[in-house]
Amino acid sequence: MVFAMETNKPDDFIFSDFDRINREKFFHDQQALNRLHAFSSPENYLFTDEQYLAHESWVRTAVLKLGDLKGKRVLDLGCGHGMASVLFARQGASVTALDVSSGYLAEAKNRAFANGLQVNVLAACAELLPFADNSFDLIWGNAILHHLNLDFAQREILRVLVPDGKAIFCEPVSFSVLSRLIRSFMALTAIKKHTFDEESLTWTTLLHLKQIVPNLTWEGNQFLGSIPRLLRLPWLNGFFDRADHLFCRNFFCYNRLCRYAILELKKPS
Repeated sequence: MVFAMETNKPDDFIFSDFDRINREKFFHDQQALNRLHAFSSPENYLFTDEQYLAHESWVRTAVLKLGDLKGKRVLDLGCGHGMASVLFARQGASVTALDVSSGYLAEAKNRAFANGLQVNVLAACAELLPFADNSFDLIWGNAILHHLNLDFAQREILRVLVPDGKAIFCEPVSFSVLSRLIRSFMALTAIKKHTFDEESLTWTTLLHLKQIVPNLTWEGNQFLGSIPRLLRLPWLNGFFDRADHLFCRNFFCYNRLCRYAILELKKPS
């Protein structure tokens, strides 16, 4: 495992960013440490594709946007527990799993090994990617952009993508008062723990990203679907998730109520 935080440091990267990155690293290392009790044997790292694809309402839809992965070079940006990396490797991709947390990278590495797959594991921050230009055909990120300094991260993402390459991100968003209230309530009730520095993407953030990547597209996910999660009634997830999908598809304004969004960025040729 290689740690490469300061590779190719741009002149305008400032110390406050390193402080933020260190706070994020500490938080997620603690999260990984708290998960260790669940992995007493290699069998605990095993999972099916369906278990990952169905674990949140946006995952399957977002993964399908990546297309055929066979032979593709894929960067799992902010890989966390590494389930996405394993899924992509199963589909024939050459996968690099990158995270700032060495604790989560250890879990991702063990998960790949237990599932009989090869995944390249690298410790680095997303704002200073230690890769040559045009290194990846595809980039995947699940709940990573809102932890980053996007002024640096968006530049690095585009730099390491090949021309016509694609990046798919699933991100918490605050496009409405309701989505902000839902996010705040989940944080207060410890349904979803947040780091000190993370901020959900706003409409202003999205418009700024679209200035850099004009062909950026997005779709909302999970508004009504937040209800059974707030009430801790998981058997109702499917019904409300299907309702969200129907309303998002037919009423564009409904997408702005959702608490998550799937972003698709394509690098110009």
